[in-house]
Amino acid sequence: MQTTATVVFDSFKSLRGQVDIQVDGSNIKVGSETLSLDMCIGVQHTTAYAQHPKPGVCADPVLVQLTQQVSPVATGYWMLYFYELVKKDGVLLDPKLRLIKFQQDSALCDETVQDLRKHLMQLDPERKILFLLNPAGGQGKAKKIYHEVIYPLIVLAGLEQQHELVETTHQNHGYEIALNLDTQKYQSIAPISGDGVFHEIVNGFLHRKDYQQAIERVLICTVGTGSSNAIGQNLDIPNPELCVLALIKNQKKKMDAFAVIQNQEIIYSHLSVSWAFVADIDIESDRFRSLGPLRFTLAAIVRLLRLRTYFGQVYMLPPEKASEFASQPEDGPPLHYISLEGERYKQWPIQRDTSFQMLVACNLPWISRDNLWSPMTHQDDGLLNVTWSEEMTFSAFVSALLKGETGEFHIHDAVKSQKVLAFALDPSGYIYGKSPANSRRGSVVSQQSRNSVGQGVKGILNVSGEMIPYAPIQVEILPQILNVVSPPWMDTKRWETKFNETYGDRLQRILS
Repeated sequence: MQTTATVVFDSFKSLRGQVDIQVDGSNIKVGSETLSLDMCIGVQHTTAYAQHPKPGVCADPVLVQLTQQVSPVATGYWMLYFYELVKKDGVLLDPKLRLIKFQQDSALCDETVQDLRKHLMQLDPERKILFLLNPAGGQGKAKKIYHEVIYPLIVLAGLEQQHELVETTHQNHGYEIALNLDTQKYQSIAPISGDGVFHEIVNGFLHRKDYQQAIERVLICTVGTGSSNAIGQNLDIPNPELCVLALIKNQKKKMDAFAVIQNQEIIYSHLSVSWAFVADIDIESDRFRSLGPLRFTLAAIVRLLRLRTYFGQVYMLPPEKASEFASQPEDGPPLHYISLEGERYKQWPIQRDTSFQMLVACNLPWISRDNLWSPMTHQDDGLLNVTWSEEMTFSAFVSALLKGETGEFHIHDAVKSQKVLAFALDPSGYIYGKSPANSRRGSVVSQQSRNSVGQGVKGILNVSGEMIPYAPIQVEILPQILNVVSPPWMDTKRWETKFNETYGDRLQRILS
């Protein structure tokens, strides 16, 4: 497509006057500038005398205002809507909205807009985007975000008839929807919520009898509105604007998930399994939910003032020993190393029978939007990274809290890490303070220490932010089993690169 038009407004003030316009592959050349179509929201006929929003970071009212200027018919004026990425120290910030308004003869204007829409359309016109809105998400702000950010962007993209909104009404509603979803009708599903509904969707899809077909046809995304928003951070879509843009572009990437066996039942999830300190913070912070992200800091301070030491047995299966323990999987997502029957995991080569202050198994680098827990983990590497500490110092815990976005706590001697295909945990109770059995690193817990654990004392087990019963679990990675929305700008290796550059030769311990 090639045409000529007159730029009457550019919010970045770099284009003006008559320009040639040409679509060239994945780019559009406007005068002397080349703009990526991957960052273009859409193109619309617009009114002639619309007031133009000021340039800069997009505010919610601006998007609503722009939808009011859209014309259903050719007016001789049309507008391109772009987002420009903004990064600071490798972190994606709120993007800047760029508006470029053109004037053309009405007949040429209509032809130009139709041609541009053909180049921009990457969605199946017969299938919809399904948004699941959790009205309690984001301290109750999920509805506001939908009406003032998501829906206006959908209108500017010309997709009003190609999306659907469903409000969740109860816990596990997302699971029920994913379990019964008509995959012929939808091409992607995105919760407007915290990470909990994403977990429900993964669990629902992988419990389907046709799970392979379902996850191949329907991409999973998220519009993070909760306190944690870990999945948005891991997918490089940390704010609603970029989430919607990624959904519009409809590009996909494989992602690992994992299975958890407990009490003869299977749970499927995507983010992490945590026990002891991190699990305590995550679950106990619910009482401070009204504080937003600050709730985790407050819960951490409370727990640090009365630190718990947990007791239990951990079994790990590294990839180099896996062939000795593999078995033929049954129906459903393939499980080679864990089973509903028996305790094969007790024969695995790595075993720790001691006291613990922290244990987290990660499938993704970030366990929240400001905590880079596992910087060397990739979303499709087919491995879980188990990180634990048997005797972590107060200063190490403070480092984990204050510099969580750097992953610095990994350099402490008390922090250990192991890449595995599967692990199992048999948790016992806890005591307050440090265990006397851990005066020597790696020592086995004494019977005296075990006897000091109160009868019936139960701690917290956490799967991707959701509390599960305090009972033995087996966990296995499911390599590349999910299809998630992958934004064109996705660059998750920058976290690993920065971590590697910062800590260099001190990484040998966590690379094993």
